[in-house]
Amino acid sequence: MGDIASAVAQAFVPTLQSTVQNAVNQAGQKFLDGISTSKGIVLTPTASLVFDWAGGWETIPNLGLLFYPKGMFLADQNGNQVPPPFSPSFVPPTSILQNPPNQATLFFTDYLFHTAYWALNYDGVFEQTITNEEVPAQSPVHLLTNDSFFEAAVPGLSKYPNMELVVTTAMTSVSDVVISTGGLALDGSILQLSFYVQPHFKPKILAFVLNVNIQLTLSLSVVSSASGIQMSTSITFFNTTTTVQQSTVGSVLTAAFDQIFSLVPSLIKPPSFLIALPSGFSVTNAKASLQNGFVEIPFVYTYQLP
Repeated sequence: MGDIASAVAQAFVPTLQSTVQNAVNQAGQKFLDGISTSKGIVLTPTASLVFDWAGGWETIPNLGLLFYPKGMFLADQNGNQVPPPFSPSFVPPTSILQNPPNQATLFFTDYLFHTAYWALNYDGVFEQTITNEEVPAQSPVHLLTNDSFFEAAVPGLSKYPNMELVVTTAMTSVSDVVISTGGLALDGSILQLSFYVQPHFKPKILAFVLNVNIQLTLSLSVVSSASGIQMSTSITFFNTTTTVQQSTVGSVLTAAFDQIFSLVPSLIKPPSFLIALPSGFSVTNAKASLQNGFVEIPFVYTYQLP
């Protein structure tokens, strides 16, 4: 009799486990199908980003539930969504799921940050026109041909005395965003700066064009809040190498421009963003751990039934 019961159990239990697991998977997927899987972020009246987190859901025996979204940004111009022209180059190893560090854990690969950077550039966020009127009065440099900085760095501008300069910017090369234990690194982005002389009541004249190779490293920190998980960044390394692409006014002292660019970390506020949670959820003990290729954010959550 015992042998019969054992045989029945061996045949029945795996079937029951499989049935329950499939039912949970299907219920989870129906839940995901019923909620929005994209979030728009408005940048300008004509450009915005769309965060796409559509994905699947499955159970992991002895561990819990796994949700695996795309986790990428799309460019969005006037309602036309454009996906990035590249695919993820790294997927976290499944071994990290075997010993989760806390009740719940978020994982972000460098693909998330790379697509955000790409989408910002595609939407033209780095394409700007700067005039002297937009330069703060307390700035050490002003966009004037007779400014002491330009007199020293670009002596040839003296043939255009007492005139304003106009600068246009464009990111001509977008680097990968590489995650490591040292932070989020961007190495190889090239910002092109075109300097024009603006004569009075006449078309502007191209004076010189600079290519600024940017090396940047950001640290990442997270804080639990009532609304979700607040992620913040800070600049830990910043360096530029400037070269002249063309000049109609003679020599340009690029080292002088690199000295000015070194002030950038003290003048800008690095990005921060909130991972908002659905109503009823609260989060504590969130922290960020940077690994090679991905960010790990373990946390504890509670859910209050409505």
